[in-house]
Amino acid sequence: MTVFVKNIKGPVHDISNLETVGSYSIDGNKRYRNDLSQLKYYKKPRNCNRVYFDLNEGTVYESAEDPKIDFLLKWILENLDRLKVEDLENPTRWLKPEFICSRGLLKKLLSITFRIKRHIFTFMVHQWSGRIFC
Repeated sequence: MTVFVKNIKGPVHDISNLETVGSYSIDGNKRYRNDLSQLKYYKKPRNCNRVYFDLNEGTVYESAEDPKIDFLLKWILENLDRLKVEDLENPTRWLKPEFICSRGLLKKLLSITFRIKRHIFTFMVHQWSGRIFC
């Protein structure tokens, strides 16, 4: 199924209540680790009024292979006790997060304006048990 999104007008939804529920790492050999061993840090620019980010700058592409969703699903299973909903009224909802995706997808969405002039892109999502996975 393909959905084309045209100019959307109206109020912008507040996303200030987003939260990170956990982290994991993928090491240099593409092995999953349930830790923060590959965590990188952000260094704030000297002049925050003149910031021009190019999210592609400095990116090193080691292979054409995208990270597998298996790592994300493995982390969910290992941390299910922190993510599980204790809602007896709605037994079909078993995870607290409503939208589950990798940081890589978010980076692609944020950097799309630096790669193409026309903002047309495609990504696949799967809705299962009230959650959106991508």
